[in-house]
Amino acid sequence: MTENKRTIKSNKYSVRYAARKHSFVLAVLVIVSLCIMALSYYCTGVVEKHLMNEIMEVRLDNLADAVDESIEERELIYNRFVDDCECKAQAIAVMIGQNPALIADEIGLEELLAVTGVDEITVADENGKVVRTTASSYDADVVLEEGFAEHADDKNFSQSVSVQRGDTDYVISGVSRRDADGILTIACSADMLRQIDEYTSISDVTSRYPLMENGITAIISAADMKYLSHTNVEFVGTVTDIPSEKLVSESGSFFCDVNGESCYVKYKNDGENIILGAVPKDEVYAGRNKVLKWLIFACVACCFAAALASRKVFLDKHKNEL
Repeated sequence: MTENKRTIKSNKYSVRYAARKHSFVLAVLVIVSLCIMALSYYCTGVVEKHLMNEIMEVRLDNLADAVDESIEERELIYNRFVDDCECKAQAIAVMIGQNPALIADEIGLEELLAVTGVDEITVADENGKVVRTTASSYDADVVLEEGFAEHADDKNFSQSVSVQRGDTDYVISGVSRRDADGILTIACSADMLRQIDEYTSISDVTSRYPLMENGITAIISAADMKYLSHTNVEFVGTVTDIPSEKLVSESGSFFCDVNGESCYVKYKNDGENIILGAVPKDEVYAGRNKVLKWLIFACVACCFAAALASRKVFLDKHKNEL
């Protein structure tokens, strides 16, 4: 009887030891699975962020090139327009030099207007005082645009300035007279340049460079931190909610809230404008999140299958002892 008790007690101890052993194996399996998930979460996150960094780098470079091209295109067109105005002014000065009677009255100037297609002609003497003009606001005391009068005695003078009168932009081109000392100026409406400005403006350049599915690209003025261009045109002219102290370096990247959404931001600062891209954090790590979901499912399934298999082996081995 005593021997049977000892046997039963020994069997119970053996079962308990085996149960603890199998529990330890299962615990190790769970811990390893958790470590694999944590490592995968970190590694896929690093890879996803690196890939997004490369995509944003290329997009920002393309955007910067587009901005430079827009500026260069506008300057080229403006310079051509100014050159054309100065050529017309020189031509009118030559015609008046050959036939001074053209400025004997306003009729001659009006004819020149019709022939040359300019908006206004003004003739001033050697003192810079207007002697004849087609300007509707003509007055005997009207003088030339600032910076022209002091060149009245310069026979090779040629200069242009941009001015705004009311709602209209003009290019004023001044040249030296050929018939006498003085300055001749013409005014050319620059409405065409305003249309060109709208075409070449950087305010909508970002619309041609979308970023991922829900990301944005934007250009910010470094002076007042206002959006000069934004994928969503409603934000153009508004102050960015990105802290200015985060955008002081020549380039960089960071996570912050943009328009109320947590985003990954990458930027380049040339001292005048800040070109940046922002992608929602969920989109940056979309691949990682998908991988993690499948990994969790796989780990849970494996642990469950291992637990069932271990339980079956344990029961089969110790069924006579239980």
